[in-house]
Amino acid sequence: MDLLVDIGNSTCKFAISKNDTILFGGKSNSPAELIDLIAGYAEQVAAEQVASKQASAEQEPVPSSSPSSSKFENVVLCTVRNVDNDFLEKLAHFGSKFVQVNGEFMQKCIASGKTYPKIFNTLRHDFGADRIAAVVGALSLYPNSKLLVIDMGTAVTYDLIDGDRYIGGAISMGLNTRYRALGLLTDKIPTFSPFDRLSKQNVGQIPAVGNDTSDHLAAGNIVGLKFELQGFIDRFKEYRTIMTGGDAKFFIEALERPVEYIPDLTFRGLVAILCQTD
Repeated sequence: MDLLVDIGNSTCKFAISKNDTILFGGKSNSPAELIDLIAGYAEQVAAEQVASKQASAEQEPVPSSSPSSSKFENVVLCTVRNVDNDFLEKLAHFGSKFVQVNGEFMQKCIASGKTYPKIFNTLRHDFGADRIAAVVGALSLYPNSKLLVIDMGTAVTYDLIDGDRYIGGAISMGLNTRYRALGLLTDKIPTFSPFDRLSKQNVGQIPAVGNDTSDHLAAGNIVGLKFELQGFIDRFKEYRTIMTGGDAKFFIEALERPVEYIPDLTFRGLVAILCQTD
């Protein structure tokens, strides 16, 4: 059983990988809060293990303080935030082995001469950890394919893959980031939340022009982001499009070309990295 941790700009999440199944564990706003959630989950797992063993007539009762009962086999982290050593030490304590996926990790894999995902050879050392996991996850589902991977969160990232070769990518502002930037950097535009609008209207129902400031913001940012997405997808129509990230679910039905939505793509990538790395 492995612990998978994804620290994003807005949300911190963890999941459990067991028997080729990924189970979502929980999410928080801060790494410190996530440690508490993981600790609670680990205690629950340990208690269930103890109860199971005590219920078996062939097993001696195991004390609840057994140090190995709450250990994961592997702890795998990808983070786009700067996290302190205290967080890393606490996180590593949950597992027998700790892996942090980043550029340094890729370079060590390549230098080792051992098995590792081949796409590492064409990724820059400063490539984002979440994007490393996402492209490896996409290739684990569709090996030797031409893929456009779109991750929609605080930022929107576009990554093109051709087989095990990384072609290139792009970064733009995420939906909420666009709204916040206009509210913070102007004196007259109020700070609205795009999710208030999306709770009332689907992306496809929002007109491309509006009558008041709220409508104008929705047209320029929500519909504008839809046009941006459609533009990239049309430009690279020979690539299979995979979308992930918290905001992707709002847009997939409004796009003209078929796309695949895989919300746990980053976690799938972390599992694939574990499986493909000696």
